[in-house]
Amino acid sequence: MPKRLIHIWIMLWLIIIVGITPIIHAQGVSMAADAEKLDALGQTYYQGGKYPQALECFQKSLSIYLKALGPEHPSTAISYHNIGRVYSKMEDYSKALENYTKALSIELKALGPEHPSTAISYNNIGKVYSKMEDYSKALENYTKAL
Repeated sequence: MPKRLIHIWIMLWLIIIVGITPIIHAQGVSMAADAEKLDALGQTYYQGGKYPQALECFQKSLSIYLKALGPEHPSTAISYHNIGRVYSKMEDYSKALENYTKALSIELKALGPEHPSTAISYNNIGKVYSKMEDYSKALENYTKAL
């Protein structure tokens, strides 16, 4: 199968199945693909416990998604979620909450309150409040996650 046809099939699959909107710049290279590569690298650093490096990758990815897809796209929410996870692991709970809350705000607008991603954000916010020993806010968010 010609390389161009394979590329078209992959892009269609991303649009239809995954819901990722491809953004193509003048050279025909997907900016979203660059962000996805940074996300993958960030995940590798995160799983290896290298949180500063993971944070840097996720912040660069966020910057690309903001430019390519805008501030209200679900992929942008994923970047905020990833940044929140790193801050939570680093025990910087105020920054974790800030990023999880941004992700939640986007998900509520773009995906709705019943979407699984929205529930995950509520759950993550609940975990942070639990770590901060603010159990009433933790319970409130855990309940919304259900």
